Amino acid sequence: MGRFDKLRGGTVVNLVGELARAGFRFEFQKYPNMRNKWKIVITCPAGAKANFATVIGSNEEMVKVADALRMGGKTFLFNLSQAVGRFGETAVLRALRGGQLNHSFRTADGTFNMRNMTLGSTIQLQNKSGHGLDVITKITAPRPPAPRWVAIEVKSRMGNEVPFPRLSAAQQESGYIQGAANRALTGIQRARDAVARDRTIGRSWEDLIGNRREIQEFQQAAAAGDVTSILTKVELDLQGNPVGELITEAW
Repeated sequence: MGRFDKLRGGTVVNLVGELARAGFRFEFQKYPNMRNKWKIVITCPAGAKANFATVIGSNEEMVKVADALRMGGKTFLFNLSQAVGRFGETAVLRALRGGQLNHSFRTADGTFNMRNMTLGSTIQLQNKSGHGLDVITKITAPRPPAPRWVAIEVKSRMGNEVPFPRLSAAQQESGYIQGAANRALTGIQRARDAVARDRTIGRSWEDLIGNRREIQEFQQAAAAGDVTSILTKVELDLQGNPVGELITEAW
């Protein structure tokens, strides 16, 4: 039997310590019906994009994960969370474009459902690091409620053993959406200046320069309190495919 054929208790303890110091919660489960397979379930801090699980089959793999945590710390795990979260965001975009996002909302004009709305611009209001709003979209018909902007926060989990991530304290504040729009426009202006001066620094919002006018319109709607905000939860299988219906609630 080779030196990495069995998981050693010391490695598990070290990995738990690394995760705890990075602010993450760790669960270690025996993988059902498979010898020497173990599942790590990782719950990220509030505000993360996704919680996830991974399967480890040897002490060598456990050591590699622990080493990656020691080298990358929070950044390593938040990058993993963002990568998993992208699958969830893609599922939400697909549902929006297919008229399949089942969410009812109220305005002064009555109660409406997103499935019955005709949408115009749909933008992932994020910089290259993934910071910002997951999705914004504009309702263009029917009237009412059009014209109206919608902001969507997506939380994902890979595997039903893990809970969905919680909203951060900042994401629960009433001014969060307007602040995110303000920061995006500031970043876009900085990116425009960097492009004009042929600088490499300051371009994190460069991809959204072409959407500046639409984002300005969204910012004005947010300032007027005229944005419908939705929290959408997406369950994913281990290949990143959505499982079951998307769960929506008022954000």
